[in-house]
Amino acid sequence: MRGRRLLGGVLAGFIMAAIGLVGFIVYSNQNGGGGLITNPSAQLVSVTRDLNAGDTVQNGDWQGINSTLPPATANLYFTPTQRSLFLGKTLVRPLHNGDLLAKDGDLLASANASYAEVP
Repeated sequence: MRGRRLLGGVLAGFIMAAIGLVGFIVYSNQNGGGGLITNPSAQLVSVTRDLNAGDTVQNGDWQGINSTLPPATANLYFTPTQRSLFLGKTLVRPLHNGDLLAKDGDLLASANASYAEVP
């Protein structure tokens, strides 16, 4: 008999904890807290026009945009503070208006580097 009371108390405790956790998540999401899962906004570099292979990236070719990509994915793209790493570089392959500028080693070449594009 005593074991059933203990089991009933433990079960009731787990149910109350689960209800409290669900309530916390719902309340947090409604009040702009983002709940338990947050996805911070990051500033990333987006191209502002279509660029062809062989074009040099200039100041007017990019803008900073807010992105809510997961941090692991956002780290694959340039941020506006890294402009010295991509300005003046030559594109090895084309980019379209709105594309994010990736840190991909096969995307940018230094201005005096030679390369060939094979169709």
